[in-house]
Amino acid sequence: MDIKNLTNIWLSQNDDGIWLAVDGGELKGLISIEELDRRSGMPVFSEWAKSQLGPELLQKLAMKQLDVGRWHKLFQSGQYGRFYISNSKDAYDVEFCIQILPNDTEAIPNGNRNLCLNKDAVLIFGPRWRKTGEHGKGVHDHEWFYNGPWIEDFHKLVDELQLVKNEQEKKELIIKTEADQAEKDKIAALLAAY
Repeated sequence: MDIKNLTNIWLSQNDDGIWLAVDGGELKGLISIEELDRRSGMPVFSEWAKSQLGPELLQKLAMKQLDVGRWHKLFQSGQYGRFYISNSKDAYDVEFCIQILPNDTEAIPNGNRNLCLNKDAVLIFGPRWRKTGEHGKGVHDHEWFYNGPWIEDFHKLVDELQLVKNEQEKKELIIKTEADQAEKDKIAALLAAY
């Protein structure tokens, strides 16, 4: 199988793992990375893949890699600069949507689970349903609806929020460690005074 001849290739991630969505060549539709490994006879993200796919396509794949589960933990629904995030989870799945607002526009929230009410906001990322069987059953995968510089800007925002979260977790760990040590010292002092 010649992966280079695929006309479109992008990553999608859901609870079942990471999938490559492809169009063209010998493949159409969604295919798991494991299946692509099996068909190509070697790991997709090996040195071989870099040489076969080339740095541009690998960069394209990396830019489109979705980590909705991580994003769900980082973001609360609300406005982040020109982005409006609606983030929700039910018993089955996470639904994570991103809208772009016009410059100097304040979002009009519509509850935690819903898109903002601004009519000029453009939905650029979210779930897309796909039918999985003849009885109408389906699942949804998250995807970018439009390509552009906002994808890179969103990933920068993710990195910034991850740094803030990491710092907060470090501080909480230090406070907990100090509290645990103080409790141990108190117990040791009480027992030593017996």
